[in-house]
Amino acid sequence: MVLRFAVLSFSLLLLFACKPPAGDCEECEAEANISGKSLFMDQCLSCHGADGKLGNSGAKDLSISKLTPEEIKEVLSEGKGAMPPALELLADPNHMDSVVQFVQSLRK
Repeated sequence: MVLRFAVLSFSLLLLFACKPPAGDCEECEAEANISGKSLFMDQCLSCHGADGKLGNSGAKDLSISKLTPEEIKEVLSEGKGAMPPALELLADPNHMDSVVQFVQSLRK
């Protein structure tokens, strides 16, 4: 009886501990945006600023950017001008997508 209770308790714990895959809920999407914002703040803030308008070292104003998500990924992957590639930071495709979403959120 104790063994059944332990197995049932463990099963319920696993069931409620599991998260749905990213993109299946609004809360998950919010987590991805927070992650993208955190990554942006860690790596891009000094040149682009928190609002994307700072322009240090020739950084472009991200609030008026017309780049598509694919073009943003290309710039992050290959760098552009004084901006180095962000491959080490964004090796995880989910992180890359999160940063792209955050950059797009800076647009007017």
